[in-house]
Amino acid sequence: MRRSALTCVALVWMGLSLNCHRPPQPVTQSRAEYYQARLDSIARARTALLRDLRKYERRWAVRGPTNYQFRLHPGCYCDAKPAADIAVQRGTIVEIRDTAGRILPDSIRLHYAYTIPKLFEQIRSELSNDNFTVMARFDRKFGFPVYIATDNVHIWDGGYTLAVTGFRTLSVEK
Repeated sequence: MRRSALTCVALVWMGLSLNCHRPPQPVTQSRAEYYQARLDSIARARTALLRDLRKYERRWAVRGPTNYQFRLHPGCYCDAKPAADIAVQRGTIVEIRDTAGRILPDSIRLHYAYTIPKLFEQIRSELSNDNFTVMARFDRKFGFPVYIATDNVHIWDGGYTLAVTGFRTLSVEK
């Protein structure tokens, strides 16, 4: 058993060392062709996401409640923000609390001013900006975005994520 393992290691090492002495293989794709292929791939993904966005916005328009609550988990390479619970009635944010139940101060509330339609707008806005790549996943029942990830193609730490969990409908007191 030990001998076969050593033989394997020796064969792998010999194979690697033999590859090192082989002349370099010709490049089949120029740098310009590579970047054009990458841009084409990003464009196809953008088109597919825009199609999905329209589909799930329609689903939200038909099935989505006007009174709901969810937890928003923002993520960023910069200063990470904690999760917050957002309550919406008749399409308007009525309450934003931290996960301990405390109402957030106005200075922080701005980072959480999202209703579900605002999340759709955020995706659409990022899709219209060629400097960003965007990925999104949607809830199959109601259609709302459950995860959004963006990345600025020019800045290594220029992206962010938004995740929605704990979505539930609310009844309105009259």
